Amino acid sequence: MAATQPAVRISQLSDDELRQMVGPDPVRPGPSRYRIYLEDWHLPIWPIIGQLKYVTKQDDPETWDRAVITETAKEWSISLDAMAAVILYYKEHHCAIDTWLAENEAA
Repeated sequence: MAATQPAVRISQLSDDELRQMVGPDPVRPGPSRYRIYLEDWHLPIWPIIGQLKYVTKQDDPETWDRAVITETAKEWSISLDAMAAVILYYKEHHCAIDTWLAENEAA
């Protein structure tokens, strides 16, 4: 099995710059529903995190493999900067997102 390379830092943007890429869902309130805002569209953060957790079988973003993060970014058609913003948001709001993912899994 190939060794994994943790994605300690996948973006050169500051945390504040990454936080500016994230905002609330215009229709559904709450931290679990926040979105990554791109040029002319936006995506919910929770399914991206759900995919990363499923593929890596890890809950700790510090252990997520850089190659998996890069592949996930390609699958969602987002940049590594956007992926870094998603991961930073998850690190700061993991309880809300983990609860939302658990509720969806139970449904």
